[in-house]
Amino acid sequence: MNLKKLKRKIQKLLFREQWSLLVCGPDGEALRQIVPPADRIWADPFPVESDGRILIFIEQQFYGSKGTLGYIELFGDLSHGPFCPVLEEPWHLSYPQVFRSNRHGSDEWYMVPESADCGQIRLYRAVSFPDRWEFVRELLPGAIAVDSTLFEHQGLWWLFTSQKTENTGFNSSLYAYSASVFDTDQWTPHRQNPVVTGLDNARMAGRVFRNGRGELIRPAQSCVREYGESLSLNRITALTQDAFQEEKTQTIKPERALHAVCTHTYNAASRYVIRDIKTRRFAPFHRLVPLFRGLIK
Repeated sequence: MNLKKLKRKIQKLLFREQWSLLVCGPDGEALRQIVPPADRIWADPFPVESDGRILIFIEQQFYGSKGTLGYIELFGDLSHGPFCPVLEEPWHLSYPQVFRSNRHGSDEWYMVPESADCGQIRLYRAVSFPDRWEFVRELLPGAIAVDSTLFEHQGLWWLFTSQKTENTGFNSSLYAYSASVFDTDQWTPHRQNPVVTGLDNARMAGRVFRNGRGELIRPAQSCVREYGESLSLNRITALTQDAFQEEKTQTIKPERALHAVCTHTYNAASRYVIRDIKTRRFAPFHRLVPLFRGLIK
């Protein structure tokens, strides 16, 4: 066992770690931390605005269980509603990338969650938004991938994803694919694939979006010392089927004042930016608590 893995085992044994949500203003200032109950994490926030409501789609995971997907509603005073489940599968789910499209002539909501445990990149459509979803199709057959992200740019749909192959890993690669529509399994691989490599800036950390100057921005996470240790915002300066270039414009680190040690998702809706942060607190007996609860029951 290498030193890095040994350190993580010791941390998990002696420290209690939990992912929670952080509501920020448009300039990044922290406004409100949303902490889930102590027996679970809330992570990978994808906020959307619909009919005047701000809904934050998230992964919920009880300790020792697989992740499921749902949402909480964010109110004007920055309080929030309960977790509302929307999708559970036999495998782990996370990173619920939700987006709207009128591809078939009507405004519909779609979602591409991370489902690497089942070996597929899966597209879902809302039967009744935001609560009911149905499987539509697999997008990239044969790809073992995480944090797959769809967006439209200059008449093409793009699929950015991190793949595990003989030569690349989830945390150190970014692959790009393009197609004329998003609900297809016929994607053209970028000629430079993988377009980004390295633990410091490859894996996706949220939607690709346009800033106030109309520039295309790709959020990415750093996994050099630890998975999801910090975020970067990267300006994409060239994106065609033949070329890809980007430059890092900002680094976002976890809020030490909140005991945060990691932050790995960045998405915006309305006037808010929603991130997740992982806190780590010394609690050497925290793994014994579930055992005592079981004995009491």
